[in-house]
Amino acid sequence: MKQLFITLIFTISSIAIQAQSDTLKLSVEQAVETGLKHRFDLKADQYDVLVSQNQVTENKKQWLPEISGSGTLQYNTQQQKTIVPAGLLGNDEPMAVSLSTKYYSVYSLSLYQYILNPTLSIKTRLSKNELAQEKEKVQASKIEIKNQIKEAYLNMLLKNLQLKMAENDQNRYREYEELAEGRYQYGKMLENDYLRAKLDYENAKVTTQKLSQNYQLAVKYLKYTMNIEPETEIILTDSLSVLASSEVRLHEQINLGKRTEVKQLQLEQQNDRLKIKDARSNNLPTVSLFANYSQEFQNNRFHYLGNQSWNPFSYAGVKFSIPISAHFRGSNNIKKYQFRSEQTAMKLQQTKADISFEIEKAGTKLDNALKNMKITHKNYDLSCQIYTNQKQLYKLAGGNYDHLLDTEKSLNTAEQNYIQSVYDYLIAKLNYEKALGE
Repeated sequence: MKQLFITLIFTISSIAIQAQSDTLKLSVEQAVETGLKHRFDLKADQYDVLVSQNQVTENKKQWLPEISGSGTLQYNTQQQKTIVPAGLLGNDEPMAVSLSTKYYSVYSLSLYQYILNPTLSIKTRLSKNELAQEKEKVQASKIEIKNQIKEAYLNMLLKNLQLKMAENDQNRYREYEELAEGRYQYGKMLENDYLRAKLDYENAKVTTQKLSQNYQLAVKYLKYTMNIEPETEIILTDSLSVLASSEVRLHEQINLGKRTEVKQLQLEQQNDRLKIKDARSNNLPTVSLFANYSQEFQNNRFHYLGNQSWNPFSYAGVKFSIPISAHFRGSNNIKKYQFRSEQTAMKLQQTKADISFEIEKAGTKLDNALKNMKITHKNYDLSCQIYTNQKQLYKLAGGNYDHLLDTEKSLNTAEQNYIQSVYDYLIAKLNYEKALGE
């Protein structure tokens, strides 16, 4: 019994720990951080960076000296003969003489080192530039994912708030229906008015059900953007009112260089210039150092241990290589990348103009959204006061249901407008920060 009790406690504790681990309490920044850790597309993009880093390392290693060793063991089944002219060795007639041996072997160690290679230098710089481009692409993906998660987070907050409002409306309509039923039973309300109150309550339940479905979809979409398990329960710790409490000041001076689109085009422009240099470097000479040390074996008998049969030899030198026809082949490549460089410059100018307008447009929307939020908040406070007075009058049987219903609709409209204005302000704030490249 004691062991069973201990096992039961352990099982309950394990279930509690598991349940706790399956629940995430997230602020908007924590949701973004979680999404960046779990998104597979972002992890896949990192491999492009790794490939580019590997290419940079590979190009740098091209400057390392090339050291190679070789060895041959040769047995001459038929020795090659050389014709010796008459009289050269005291011979009266030309004769064939073999100058080789049956066994021939050479073991050597060679060194080859670039001293000057303009093409290799440019390729290293090109690979570094391509690495910077891949990193900037990953940064662009991160920005897109961050905004996607933030919008999904705000949308879930909005749908949750709308659902709570609908539940409050449903409770109020249920109260109206109960009051109307009592007044109808005592003959103080027409049957048709009572039925209208009952119908309004039923319609409120349908609205609540629809908004509950929308909220569940918003929850699923946020989980999808963060790439977490659908079964994970999430609790949002931020609220629309708290997030909207901090106002954003419009910037007077804008730094367009923060935008990843500008950075990518600038890197592309730099890549075009390096491509031009690469094409021109093919016309430049290269200088390299080479050296060799060898041991040669020659003997008519296979006697490797005989020192007299081994003869060392070595050499060292400098090699100059000057391309001649490469100039004619590379001229078209130079023109091609000059055209591309001019094209990229045009794209960069247009992108800067587009971003400038985007920032101006986002700033205007943000300013308008802030004004709308303040106005709708005042209207909401006023509608709450009117509704409280009208509801008290209705309870005291001093007002009819139509007036209360009109006040209810006005309150609901003001409430919806205020909540939507807060959401619109936060979206405008997000878009403005995105336009600034933040």
